[in-house]
Amino acid sequence: MTVPCGQRGVALVTALLIVALATVTAVSFTMQQQFDIRRTGNLVDGAQAWEYAKGGEELAKLILRRDRRPDIDALGEAWAQPLPPIDLPGGYMVGRITDAQARFNINNLAQQGNTPGGAGNGAQLQFRLLLLSLGLAPRLMWPIIDWMDQGINPVNLAGAEDDFYSGLEPPYRTANQPMASITELRLVKGFNEKVYQRIEPFITALPAPTTINVNTAPPEVLMALAFGMEPEDAVTLVKVRQQNPFISSENFTEMVQRVTGITLPTGSDTEAIGVTTNFFEVRVETSIGYGRAELNSLLVRESDEIRVLRRKQGFF
Repeated sequence: MTVPCGQRGVALVTALLIVALATVTAVSFTMQQQFDIRRTGNLVDGAQAWEYAKGGEELAKLILRRDRRPDIDALGEAWAQPLPPIDLPGGYMVGRITDAQARFNINNLAQQGNTPGGAGNGAQLQFRLLLLSLGLAPRLMWPIIDWMDQGINPVNLAGAEDDFYSGLEPPYRTANQPMASITELRLVKGFNEKVYQRIEPFITALPAPTTINVNTAPPEVLMALAFGMEPEDAVTLVKVRQQNPFISSENFTEMVQRVTGITLPTGSDTEAIGVTTNFFEVRVETSIGYGRAELNSLLVRESDEIRVLRRKQGFF
């Protein structure tokens, strides 16, 4: 029996279609399988990178425990040196310890109430001087104080309480407590992204009142400790401490007087000056295969004990 040509053509097309569908299915299955294998590998690499990052944090704690001069913390000490790249199976790790008290603790403003001027407001004066050294308006301090205090009325016309923030889109309220992170400043009146990026390297948010370590503070922060200090004076003080770290707050005030002719006031203002540090920040980056991890930790040193107060992690 002879099959008509038309039927043979249909059968051939059907067969080719079946083969094509089978090929596409097989290729799709293979690609999905390869994708799953790679994804699993990436997850394994990422998990390993994270574990190594936590190991880097432990290494930082060990370095701080072995600090040979706990009565002085300066940039020439071992803890302040960047950790050289460490080879790991399939990757590497780098890290660094920095002094969190080299910057102005924004929460010091919350410890002294919201009374403008007045005695006992050394932190307010220092922060205004810091703003000036950065080319920013001193009035930016008042919305920060209103953000953290318990009051419902602005401290002055430059401040801002809930009435201001409730009129924004979207509306929100003030925290009425010390800042958990300096990123909160992005919510505070007057702190647009340009202002925030300018001030961010010189401030921190620590959970307790702190002094500024004059052995590690940058020139901009040193200028906040003495009204009238010029940028070149602060640079000179940095050069002095590179040769001989300050051994006490009195040693620092004497050097300020010698370099600048400025006599620092006694009392609460000088209580903000220190030569040691309790709070340290640790940053560890690891890379294993296709996995990468970043760990940022805040450590507190109390006698010989090193505790982790908070962690911020990232995976790439």
